[in-house]
Amino acid sequence: MFRGEPLALHTMLLAFVSFHLVLLAGLVITGILPVVYSFATQVHYLLMVFGWIGGLIMGAQLQFFRAITGIRKYGPPWMRSLYLASYILGLSSVVLGTAKKIEILYFAGLFLLLLMVSIHSYWLFKQVGNRLFKFPLEYFVSSHLFLLVTMVVLSIEQLMANQIRLIHQVEITHVLVVGWISLSLQGAIIRVLPMFLGTAIDRQSRKKLDIHFVLALASSVAFAIVFTFDFPLLVHNLVATAFLGVWVWTIVILVRSIYPRRAQLTHTFTLQYMFTGFFFLFVGSLGGLIIPFVDPMQVVALRRLHIHYSLLFGLSIIMLGALHRISTFQIYSILYTGRRGDTTLDDLFFERRIRLALPLLLLPAIPITIGILNADFIFWGIGGSLLFVGLLLYDSIILSNLIRYRRDRSEAIPFDLKPSEVDTTED
Repeated sequence: MFRGEPLALHTMLLAFVSFHLVLLAGLVITGILPVVYSFATQVHYLLMVFGWIGGLIMGAQLQFFRAITGIRKYGPPWMRSLYLASYILGLSSVVLGTAKKIEILYFAGLFLLLLMVSIHSYWLFKQVGNRLFKFPLEYFVSSHLFLLVTMVVLSIEQLMANQIRLIHQVEITHVLVVGWISLSLQGAIIRVLPMFLGTAIDRQSRKKLDIHFVLALASSVAFAIVFTFDFPLLVHNLVATAFLGVWVWTIVILVRSIYPRRAQLTHTFTLQYMFTGFFFLFVGSLGGLIIPFVDPMQVVALRRLHIHYSLLFGLSIIMLGALHRISTFQIYSILYTGRRGDTTLDDLFFERRIRLALPLLLLPAIPITIGILNADFIFWGIGGSLLFVGLLLYDSIILSNLIRYRRDRSEAIPFDLKPSEVDTTED
């Protein structure tokens, strides 16, 4: 059994902290928190994309690259420390520099984030020649190229402007969503999720995975191009249709992998988070597709629904399910591999709590939707406040396992060693 990677775990937990800061920034925007900062929407965006989404995807990638290719330890040690320091200081500097209009702090943070992404790229691309490099790692590598290129372009653009500028959120976000996030998710859905549920990829689908990868990559690249440049609406819609078609195929592969074995699936709470998130992601994406055809007076509300349904109640619910599942396994495998005891993986899942947390996380969608449709920040803020309350139960699970990790890790076998490599004889 492969073991957890502390660097990956720490990255994902830092991303989870960013998710809470995203919600706080949202409450600032709605006026629920009486704090006035410049570029509050920009801070909200930066924390969401480069803090919450970015940290979780990169942490998960580190875990699965290590598991599949058999990497002992990402190194050298100083680079591990630099990676985490760049993430923490970079995101903090970008956010504070933006909020306070301190240009030197903003640009220093942007450079540190680019440094973090570059170190991550080095570790990932180094494994491409590994004989164990195989599906779904090609999805993760390809997706990461979107992030790397976007970060380089963004840094150059901001430096040439020589001032803090509003990021082109529409273009940047869609390039990252249709490339970086989409390809990462498709690889995880086809390979990782069935593994979490105790099953395997559908045999018939395996034969066509190479075709799926090519089409997924091609549609993502095409979608990114039409969003970046001024293409006719017809071309945009054709590319969007092709992109959605590949996603439908992805879901079909998942269903064919799990439905015939539905009675034998284990730990299905992860699947509940995944499918719930997909529902909101689908509704939000559909809203984005019809924006060009609606009354101009309704575009602002529809765009806000598109963003919050897609990223907050869609992608974030999926990611919360993934964070719980991956971080729990990481902590359990780091602490208890090679040790005898009564602790099991199920003990760390807190299954009843994680199932109950889902409806609490979804309840805020009602007041937030009402607030967006009626341009009423009070309802919007109430929904954000309820989301914090709903997170409390989820937080209790993550915090309980983190406390266990901090308490017991000194007695654990070093994560980069096998139990057989540790001398257990007494002096």
